[in-house]
Amino acid sequence: LLIEFSAISAGILVEQNINLSEEKAIQLTSLINNAAQEYSAISLELGLFKRHRTSQTVIQSDDSYIEKQQLLADLGLNDLSSI
Repeated sequence: LLIEFSAISAGILVEQNINLSEEKAIQLTSLINNAAQEYSAISLELGLFKRHRTSQTVIQSDDSYIEKQQLLADLGLNDLSSI
């Protein structure tokens, strides 16, 4: 029931172009997020949806590429720490 309420509330807000305060928008977003996660979890437990397993591609690169990336990362951290 909560997922239906969330969907209807979000639809009304978008269609009617209703402006919310930032605090109320955060509260509604949190409610919708929690409802969607609970709906997804229950659906998986009941077998309504199946998880899709994706194969992750292994990135292979040479040592010089990794060293260059590390150098760039270190330069960014040094710049950030000087602010």
